[in-house]
Order: sequence, then C-alpha cells, then structure tokens
Amino acid sequence: MATCLWQSLPEAKAYEVKRAIEKSAHIYEKPDSLMGYGVPDFKLANQILKEIISKRDGSEKKWLVY
Repeated sequence: MATCLWQSLPEAKAYEVKRAIEKSAHIYEKPDSLMGYGVPDFKLANQILKEIISKRDGSEKKWLVY
C-alpha cells in the first residue's frame, strides 16, 4: 500500500510518505508499544501527503501541461 501511495505522488520524498502514513493511523495521537501508531487509513494518508507536498512547494494549485 505504501508503494501505491508513493506511486500516486512520485514527487513525494520517502520521509513524507512515511509521515503521511503515520499521521493517518487510528491511534496516531497516543501510540503505544504494542500497536505503534495503529492501523493506517491510506485514503487519509493520500490527502495528508498532498497537503505536505503543497506546503513544501509553496503553492496549493499547480498547472501541469503536457
């Protein structure tokens, strides 16, 4: 699933993908030693990753012309 997430946004860096997956997990706010951050939600991780990339690039909307 992590590979599919990264493939959907190839401009993301590895640490950004990891951070998005961690933030999407169900117990991210209170991780423990047994479950870690919990079960990730990859739809939410995709949204988080898009936000991370847009903040890094400094623009919310980008036009790509092919």
